[in-house]
Formats: sequence, structure tokens, C-alpha cells
Amino acid sequence: QRAEQLGIGTAFLSERFNYKDAAVMAGAAAAVSTKLGIANAATNHATRHPIVTATMAATMNRLSNGRYALGLGRGFDMLFDLFGVPRITNAQLVDAFELLRKLWRGEKFGHDGPVGKYPYLFMMGDTVEHIPILMVAIGPKSVQLAGRIADAVVLHTYMTDESVARSVASIRRSAQEAGRDPDSVRV
Repeated sequence: QRAEQLGIGTAFLSERFNYKDAAVMAGAAAAVSTKLGIANAATNHATRHPIVTATMAATMNRLSNGRYALGLGRGFDMLFDLFGVPRITNAQLVDAFELLRKLWRGEKFGHDGPVGKYPYLFMMGDTVEHIPILMVAIGPKSVQLAGRIADAVVLHTYMTDESVARSVASIRRSAQEAGRDPDSVRV
């Protein structure tokens, strides 16, 4: 509520496997706000079944009247290793983005790709969801990938002005090389 009063446009909510859940945090923000954009920055695709992630985001999108953006990222390899979760690759992120968008378009399909093998995936109902997917990007490869696939990019908090400028230029260049409007990717 205070963020809305201050005129803040979006709250970016992080997730930690062993401390706080992205869906619960986003639901709490939606419950006490009416204008604030709500984004997870970020969760990852490897700890939830794709249907669970797609349904969570679609539910949040409806609950918030379209104010929600799903944020995905690679996470931290050392933490994944400790918890026994497979490390995330860029190929998996590309696959996850495509898979989620297909589900939100109402497609029904089998899937066999970098994020896993699923005999049949679909979401209930006939509603097409328009949910932005943002990507948290830190290194040069993830910044370039984000420019190719993401609707928005969240950069690391502690970057220098020069690093931010380089990253934004890389995102714009990667988007253009992918045939996308570089200005359509929010940073």
C-alpha cells in the first residue's frame, strides 16, 4: 500500500526456496494494492511443474487484473547443488519461455525438450492469457539471451552505470538480431 502511495510503478518480489515463495508474495501484494505492478524477480522453472508455474502466473494475472509479470532466472548453481535441483541452462530458459507462452495461448500439446518430457500439457478453460515474462540477467550471456526472449529484463542491483549501459545496449542489439523491436523489451 505504501508503494502505491509513493507512486512506485512495480514491486519486484524475489523468491528463496527455503524462505519465501514467489506465488504467496505476489498474492499478498495483489491483495493489498490496486494499481501497483507485481513481478516475481525471480523464480525459476526447475522447481515447479510447467503446469503449476503457468497456472500460478495465470491466476496471479487474473487476481491482479493484468498487473502481474512472471520473472524467471537461472538461480544460483551452488544453491541448486545443495538442494539437489538440476542447474538451469540457457537452452532450458528458451524452452520454458516458449512452453509457458504456448500454454497461455490455450494450446494443447506434448512436449519433449530441454525442460523435460511431458506427454500432454494444457490449461483448463478457453481464456488466452497475456502475461509478460521477464528475465533476471547478470552476465553477458544471460543479458543477450534476455534480449532475444524476454518481455522485460531485470538487471543486478549492484551494477555500475557503465555496466548498465553496456547491458542495455546488448539487450537492444540481441532483440534486434532476433527480429524483435528493441524498444519493446523493458529494462
